[in-house]
Amino acid sequence: MKIIRLTQLEKDFARAYVSTGSVRNALAIAGYDKGTTGKDLLANPNIQAEIDRLSEIKEVNSEVNSDWVLSKLKTIVERSLQAEPVLDKHGNATGEYKNDNSAAIKALQEIGKHIGFYEANNRQKQSLTQNNTTNIDITSLSTEELKQWLSLNEKISGKKLEG
Repeated sequence: MKIIRLTQLEKDFARAYVSTGSVRNALAIAGYDKGTTGKDLLANPNIQAEIDRLSEIKEVNSEVNSDWVLSKLKTIVERSLQAEPVLDKHGNATGEYKNDNSAAIKALQEIGKHIGFYEANNRQKQSLTQNNTTNIDITSLSTEELKQWLSLNEKISGKKLEG
């Protein structure tokens, strides 16, 4: 493995870029002249490798990554769909139940975005038919995405899909 040495300025830029997410801020923090463009620095494979390395460290250290986010979204869906008894002003159950469908829908939309149910132009790849069933091209899903989709579909519908 070839060891690539970066200048201190390049290292400072990579650290600042990972920290701020802004090219302009990273250039200023690192101390580059106003005429320097971040585009050239980001195109440098050595600097990009350092940015990738630092990003991985940051993700591990923060313990917040896409798996964590998906786990929390899944929890939101599950909790939002749990029926809670409606209480009267005295705290007695009325016999009615409610859930938070809007939170579940928002969380499902975020999960759908993450696993690719939507195209870049924000149009759904899937279409809804009149009986509220979803048609999607499952051939484009990975095994893990398909398992996630099936699991969510079963939780929402309360029915196990056969196939």
